[in-house]
Amino acid sequence: MAGLEEGMPQLTLVDLATPLGRHARPEEIARQLGFLLSDDCALMTGATLLSDGGYTL
Repeated sequence: MAGLEEGMPQLTLVDLATPLGRHARPEEIARQLGFLLSDDCALMTGATLLSDGGYTL
């Protein structure tokens, strides 16, 4: 698209509708999975954890 700098991320409608304003980075999801697989998460049962940057507020 004209006017966009090369290498700059293009915002999608989802990005614009998300309070965080971007998608999650792979390392952010990996840290969340690490928590879910750790003993720190041992007492969590039946929870729904959303990783959507606030999209479902």
